[in-house]
Order: sequence, then structure tokens, then C-alpha cells
Amino acid sequence: MIDIDEFRNERESPASAYFQFLRNLKSQANNDIHAFFEGRDDRSFYMNFVYRFSNNQDVYTYLCQNKKGVYETYGKTLKSHYRAITLFFVDKDHSDILAEKWEQSSNIYVTDLYSIENYLVSAYMLERVWRELFRFSGIMEFNSRHRAKFDEELKRFYQFTTPLMAWVICLKRQGKSPVINNISISRFFNITKELTLEWKNEVQQTSKSISLLETLCREKTPEEGFAIKSMVERELLVFHPKSYIRGKLELQFFVKFVNTLVDSLNHNDENKRKKGLLYNKLAK
Repeated sequence: MIDIDEFRNERESPASAYFQFLRNLKSQANNDIHAFFEGRDDRSFYMNFVYRFSNNQDVYTYLCQNKKGVYETYGKTLKSHYRAITLFFVDKDHSDILAEKWEQSSNIYVTDLYSIENYLVSAYMLERVWRELFRFSGIMEFNSRHRAKFDEELKRFYQFTTPLMAWVICLKRQGKSPVINNISISRFFNITKELTLEWKNEVQQTSKSISLLETLCREKTPEEGFAIKSMVERELLVFHPKSYIRGKLELQFFVKFVNTLVDSLNHNDENKRKKGLLYNKLAK
């Protein structure tokens, strides 16, 4: 039986990206744009900007699986001796905090925040969703009360999530590789119908949340881990949370907040429900 995930990983790998790049070079003009990304989400976020600044040039995109894969492909293109317009897009992740050294070049774009998703989460984006996706108007107009509630809960999200990210940073400094793709906010937090972020009962205690992290990320906390975590939490105070909190987690919070808001509106507005004016949830 074919493993779809394994097949996709093979197709979205540095080797595959470089092969596709060479194949496109052989049959296309030198002024075409070749853009390399970590994954599908990154390609979706960046392509509008790439097209915006292209001058009627054809744009070819390649998925390199992860950050390391993008840099690996970058190194190969340097050695290919082909003259082509190449662009490489990567997330900063925790590179600055971990003092990691990566190649720098004018055609490599690195986010200032943890990842590209962090740029999407704000009260401004909530207002755009409110107006453009749900098309609320009149008495449902976006106002300062909605903005204040979102900002309040976003700060709470940062407060709740900082210890989780501190744990991840601690393990990375120990040379470990926690599987952070397995972390989702739905395993740790709830948003009440009053739009308040709360810890789930089963992980309210620090020891229980750490135990869940160990299970999800498939790594054990070192004996000195808790002392290190406290140190990192103090160290992280000098950074904006968006620079160390994983963007996918922040985006999950945003979607969950909006969906909970929509549920609340649907529940409290029977008249509109009877008229069939239901509000759609964001796709998860």
C-alpha cells in the first residue's frame, strides 16, 4: 500500500525541489523567477507578494520540506552555475535565541518574527475577517469593545504559551529535537463562550502540562530542565512574544477565537437564525 505522507515528503524534499528547478531551467528563459519555500502554507502566504513585484515574469515555486531543506537547496543552486532569478523564504524560528548561524544573502528572506503566520494575528486582521468574510454591519459593526477583548485574550494567550515555548527552547539547547508539530492549543486551552482563554482542567498544573508536552513532542525533560525553563522564561521577557511563540499556534488561537465568537453570535441571535442568516465558521 502506498503511504501518501511518505510520497508527499519525497515530492516536497530538497532533492525533488532541485531536480524540478534544473528541469525548468532547461526549457525556460533566464528571467523567470524561481521561489523556494519550506512548505505549502509558506507558499500561500508569500505568492501574492512575489506576483506583485514580478514584471510579467513566469514564477516557478518549489517546496523544500523545512528550513534546513531551503538552505540545502540554496547551496545547490549556487553550485549549479545557472544564471537565474532565485528567491528563498524561511522562518526565523528560534535561531536568534539559540544563536544559530545560517547563510545570509540578498535573495534569502528571513522573517523578523518566529514565522510568517505571526504576522497574520492581530485585531486588524480580526476586523478584516469581521467585515470581509462575515460581512457584519449595522449593530454588528466591529467596535472598540471587540478589539479590546481580542487584545486582552491575545495577551493571555502569550502568557499561557510562553512556558510551553520555554520548555521547547530548553530542550533545543540540550541538543534535543522536540516534535513541535504535534503541539496544538486545543490540547492545552479552551475559549469559553464569554471569549475568555482558560487552561484545560487536566493540564492546569505545570507538571501536567510538561508531561503532556513530553508525550506530544516525544522528548523527556532533563533533570535540570525546570530550572533552565525558569531561566529561559526570564530571558524571553526582553523579546516580543511573536518572536518566539510558534506562528501556527498563534494562528490556531486566532481561528478558535473567531469560531467561538461566531458560535456565540449564532446562539444569541435567534431572530437571524430563523431568517436563515447564519454566520459561517472559518475553515479549520
